[in-house]
Amino acid sequence: MKKLLKKDKKKRIFFLKAEKNYTILKSLSKNNYLITNINWNATLNLTALPHRINSNNFTNRCVITSRKSVINQLYSVSRLVFLRLVKNDKIYGLKKNFW
Repeated sequence: MKKLLKKDKKKRIFFLKAEKNYTILKSLSKNNYLITNINWNATLNLTALPHRINSNNFTNRCVITSRKSVINQLYSVSRLVFLRLVKNDKIYGLKKNFW
């Protein structure tokens, strides 16, 4: 599981390096007011970029267990780890509610 977390982290670092170039080419290819040659060249350069640049390839994973299902976005942990941390009073200001 740690291998998947490292792989996802590597993808995110690669995306951050190429994000500026990707957004510029994307906006040039979508702009209808430019000359068609500029749009075409921007589209060709955009398709030449690796597919890893697309931000849809990322999966949000728990930083403790590397699970990808039901992630708490505020704390970046899965729901099981979040409940365990709350039960043991590791997160300040939260307390598990008992009925």
